[in-house]
Amino acid sequence: MESHRSRGIIENSTVGRDLRALILERLPLFLHEHKHKAMKDTLLGENFSVETYNALEVRKHLTLGSADEKMDHYVSALSFKDPTSGTIVLCVTPDVKDGMFE
Repeated sequence: MESHRSRGIIENSTVGRDLRALILERLPLFLHEHKHKAMKDTLLGENFSVETYNALEVRKHLTLGSADEKMDHYVSALSFKDPTSGTIVLCVTPDVKDGMFE
């Protein structure tokens, strides 16, 4: 099982705003088989957000019989789909390099 924790959201972060714009700008390169521009715009558009946090942590938890192991990792980015709204959320830290997404 895998879970994540985020600490200290940074409101109105230029890192998050710029990264979201970069991803949406390059989205057509990956969706070139879809002919209709309206379809491309609705695929993510409001269904995609980027949030910036001071720290992100992923916890991996493995239980096998009586053995129970947990391991924590600090990461610079992670994503998940919000189960209530269906929005895809990309969480990043301020030190994330936008080159990682190029």
